[in-house]
Amino acid sequence: MPQIIRILEKEGLEPELILENVALYLDRDGSVLTKFSPQDLADYINEFVDEQAYITVQSKVDSKQELEWMYNKLQRLREGRAFMLIAIDYTTDRLAGILELIPFSFPFQHSCEFSISVRASYRGRGLAKEMFRIAIREAKRMGYINLHLYVSAENKAAIKLYKKLGFKTIVKLKKERYHYGRLVDEIMMVYTGKYRM
Repeated sequence: MPQIIRILEKEGLEPELILENVALYLDRDGSVLTKFSPQDLADYINEFVDEQAYITVQSKVDSKQELEWMYNKLQRLREGRAFMLIAIDYTTDRLAGILELIPFSFPFQHSCEFSISVRASYRGRGLAKEMFRIAIREAKRMGYINLHLYVSAENKAAIKLYKKLGFKTIVKLKKERYHYGRLVDEIMMVYTGKYRM
């Protein structure tokens, strides 16, 4: 059995769900996140950079940058208003996906934003759908009323999924995101509570 999953089991951390060979862990305090090295996280992000995915990072990152990212995430998690869903392939210990709940600040503390990434080799298996189901349930349990996300207007597959999950378009922001040398439109979506899967 790979080491990270073995450590999580030894510490009594149970996954919320196992989907095929991927275990989904709800991480409220960084106890799962810290089992990965900064290099693991850099390798994860760099795969998205290689495919020019619609993420905020558009150049290769190193372990020092990911250590800083991890520190910032741990600070936010320990404030008690955020969480991460971390999907781990338990046959390899590879990160399969990450979904973050990002809280808004006062006076919008009743609102939060979701951000998700799933490695290409794990797409098309229902992983993102299951991650959102858990995240929406947890966000509501934490008292969030308005659940938002942003998506590139060019990412048709993601938009279709989000609509099925119960999100609707609030506004289309023209030339909002800089993406590899060009400005692209971005869509802001909000959860309606009408899950249609």
